[in-house]
Amino acid sequence: MTDVYQNVRIPNSDDKVYKDECVYSFDNPESENGLFICMSTFRGLGKDHVARHCKLNPGKNVFLHILRRRRT
Repeated sequence: MTDVYQNVRIPNSDDKVYKDECVYSFDNPESENGLFICMSTFRGLGKDHVARHCKLNPGKNVFLHILRRRRT
């Protein structure tokens, strides 16, 4: 059995973390489903693109889910 967390990395100063918007669509943390950040590639993904990312990048399936709601 492989360790599910073996590809999880901590970003360093040279890494670009795409946490403001999905790299494939206009989803962002304030979208209905929020934004999912891959903890291996640091790419931000909308919910509709997570399955494709996991299929194209086996073993890179641990995400940070950012969901932001505005207070009124």
